[in-house]
Amino acid sequence: VRFDHVSLTYAGAGAPSLTDISFTAKRGQTIGVIGGTGSGKSSLINLIPRFYDATEGTVEILGRPAQEYPRAALRGSVAVVMQKAQLFGGTIRDNIAYGRLDATDEEIVAASKATFVDRFVHSLPDGYDTVIDEEGSNVSAGEKQLITIARAFLADQIGRASCRERVS
Repeated sequence: VRFDHVSLTYAGAGAPSLTDISFTAKRGQTIGVIGGTGSGKSSLINLIPRFYDATEGTVEILGRPAQEYPRAALRGSVAVVMQKAQLFGGTIRDNIAYGRLDATDEEIVAASKATFVDRFVHSLPDGYDTVIDEEGSNVSAGEKQLITIARAFLADQIGRASCRERVS
């Protein structure tokens, strides 16, 4: 993913939300987007799956401008984990599988191991079948975050295998 002098001004806004952003995220590289409330972190991330298009500059995915890809293909190839973890009513297994509804138990466990969810799941009496309430109040904030990361990781496993095919 490459941002080249990207700016974003929302329709009807008096001022840009992002101005002249440039960086490259290479394959396999992890990048943290850090800033205060209202600094444009979410706006920046939302340009990758084309929830919005840059008003200036270019966002490139795999060496091509993002606008060359169908929105549905990009959105199916990108997994985003926001700071505020969102869990759903159901089991831990259900919450992870929400990343890919056809995932097997083996794939869910593999995603859990890769994201360290398995470290706390095994200490729970019902393991992956532990029921999470709608707000996730029966797990810690860190555990909620790990579950959402496992969900994104699981979704990304199919994305890695077919990303080039879907965005072609």
